[in-house]
Amino acid sequence: MMEDVKRKRLLLVYDLYDPDPSPSAHVLRPLLEAARDRGSEVHVLCAATSWRDAGDETRDGFRFHRVRNPHYLLHAAWVRHGKVGALSSPVVFATRIARKALEVLGRYGADLDGYKRFFYGGALRRAARRVVRACGIDTVLTASLPFSTHRAGQALKRGDSALRWVALELDPYALNHFATDGREAARTRWEEETLADADGIVSFRAVFVENVCRGHRKDLADRTTWMHDPNLCVGAADGGPAESGFDPDRLNLVYSGQFYEKYRSPRRLLEFLSRPETEDVVLHLYGAEHDRLVAAHPGIAARLVAHGRVTKAESDCALRSAVAIVVVGNDVPNMTPSKVSESMSTGRPILYFAPTDADPALEALSAYGHAFVVRMDRPLDDEAVQAALAFCRANRGVVLSGAEIRRRMGERMSETVCERFLDRVEATPVRGRPAW
Repeated sequence: MMEDVKRKRLLLVYDLYDPDPSPSAHVLRPLLEAARDRGSEVHVLCAATSWRDAGDETRDGFRFHRVRNPHYLLHAAWVRHGKVGALSSPVVFATRIARKALEVLGRYGADLDGYKRFFYGGALRRAARRVVRACGIDTVLTASLPFSTHRAGQALKRGDSALRWVALELDPYALNHFATDGREAARTRWEEETLADADGIVSFRAVFVENVCRGHRKDLADRTTWMHDPNLCVGAADGGPAESGFDPDRLNLVYSGQFYEKYRSPRRLLEFLSRPETEDVVLHLYGAEHDRLVAAHPGIAARLVAHGRVTKAESDCALRSAVAIVVVGNDVPNMTPSKVSESMSTGRPILYFAPTDADPALEALSAYGHAFVVRMDRPLDDEAVQAALAFCRANRGVVLSGAEIRRRMGERMSETVCERFLDRVEATPVRGRPAW
């Protein structure tokens, strides 16, 4: 009985989580597994991706508490109908009206996460209070984006000063380079006011470096630290090849994830595929809306295959079957795609499209050493195309072992990152009741 009383009880509040197949939904899983393996009772409060998935369940040694979130129904309709003919869908039309109204009101920072907070922020806070009371939670982790999940942590901390609250900053909010609402100062004030109540703040390294360089949140520097992405594991590398059904006579490249015109554009990748030298290349696309990309480029349709949104297991199988994994970098200095670490976990060759030499992912890829970088800010001449293809062909079937990945990546490995993170959380002093 005494053992159970002393057991740490940890709650993660995060918008997306398994079984959602997106990389963002899986990037924190190694942290929770490490906490579970240390003996903590781990709870996850996240959004249900459908009405029937709401509720509580125990799986993989975690206790899940899923909250209904109308945003996902609206987003599903947006993906299904797209921009063409969107007005024919009342749901999509309602989404556009809601977003525009929030932009006009200005108070929700609509471009980034205002509409999510508008739709279910209150429900998330109420659910968080219920879980903390019912389950005896002593440590709360909140992760962004959306930034509004930190409001749940703030409400919990203000309601119980004995709780330890640590905010995880996965993506930038105030210093978000692709925000177009012109309200950086307002977001900074809201960010500082919210995080001032946190006992500790842990930022992903690229976010942390940008914050320091710009002198951002100086008043909170004493309780802020940084960490590498925690999802550089080696299970996929040691798992061997997978059966994907790819044509073995083609040079099969795999891209898993989304494209975003503002900061992760596929234009240079498509230019690469349009070159006559790539006639034996097939790019397999995993994720939503890629069928529209294929339809918009009929000239290279034979080199593009859109597989749609698939399960995490199917995506992992495709990555292990690739001659090379394609990753497109973010055209901002403080955001690294979580797919970079996930791709290195497989030990496979990586064909990386870097926007500039300031891309924060280049340092890790250099240490990995099993990657070829195509610079998107330079002309894609014949020499660059031939060099990229030569890399893929020369490394076909060359897979780094788990031991070799550990040797090359060192402190970036998931087990090291997770242990350091949990040590920091446990050492974070619990501050007194915040000022109202």
